[in-house]
Amino acid sequence: MELVQRADRVFHGKCLTRESRGENASVPIVEYTFEVKKAIKGVAEGERVVFRQVDGSEVGEPGIPGVPQYAVGQELVLFLKKESRRGLTSPVGLGQGAFVVKKNGRREAEVVNFVRNRNLLIGLSEADQTAIAPQEFQALKPGQPIPLSHFSSLVARVVRFDRTENRSR
Repeated sequence: MELVQRADRVFHGKCLTRESRGENASVPIVEYTFEVKKAIKGVAEGERVVFRQVDGSEVGEPGIPGVPQYAVGQELVLFLKKESRRGLTSPVGLGQGAFVVKKNGRREAEVVNFVRNRNLLIGLSEADQTAIAPQEFQALKPGQPIPLSHFSSLVARVVRFDRTENRSR
């Protein structure tokens, strides 16, 4: 998954705070604090991750369209890029790398990103695709929520594979 390779930090977390920063700057900035529920890459379980990003916008509001926003109390799986020189970050592919965690009618956790899970298999070779368990592959249908358990398992496997590949180079 290209999302994993391009991300500096990947985690399932809960948004604790959302604060506007740089109100006088030409670009609105927001600072988020997340508590890590499940560490996947570049963070530790239970850690509080604080990051700043350009503020997204609703139609007619200030901010940058397409940049995801998060609400206090919301749970997400985030694939964050490395911070810029200005200390800003964003999810890989903007809405592509921000997955909202919600319970379905059976009270099972599912994830869907800000672009309805489109293009998740982009960048996967046929060999990579065969390494995906059949139930995980079936769950990766565009427009459909993915069970959190399948998604977490798949992402963790890709992270392990990526680390192994990088060591052998």
